[in-house]
Amino acid sequence: MRLMIKFFIFILVLGLGAPFILKKPDGTPWMDARQFIPEVNSWSQDIKNWFSRMGREIPTSVGGSEGETTTVYRWRAPDGSWQFSDKPPVQGESETIIVDPNANLIEGLPEPVEPEVEEQEEPGINMPVPMTISPDQLKKLKQDAENIQQLMDDRAQQLDNL
Repeated sequence: MRLMIKFFIFILVLGLGAPFILKKPDGTPWMDARQFIPEVNSWSQDIKNWFSRMGREIPTSVGGSEGETTTVYRWRAPDGSWQFSDKPPVQGESETIIVDPNANLIEGLPEPVEPEVEEQEEPGINMPVPMTISPDQLKKLKQDAENIQQLMDDRAQQLDNL
């Protein structure tokens, strides 16, 4: 089984590596590592061509120029969904929203104010602070544990008698 797995791995490596080693009739390899590296220099020209085909100008900055605002219209469509556009709807009422691109549109959440609680220490108790039960319940907890131990001993005795 191991020999079979090694054989398949060898075939896989050979199949992936062969196009880089084997030559075409003109003496160049079938594949070259440069085919996998993207040409970043051509990307900017491709983006400019795409924007020119779309009939738009290339944005030069994230925000607009100082003092520039955008007007957006919002209205509810007959199917109940909200519609947004830079042009008002043909019919019906719409809400006009003025957007300042230089402003932060995401409102921050207020931090919750927790009231300060003063811890009061009981005199004579020097227990660690993270307790899951109160010190008053320790006696009952010990008694419950002793009762459970007695039940387990009785059960073991009954099993031994069988």
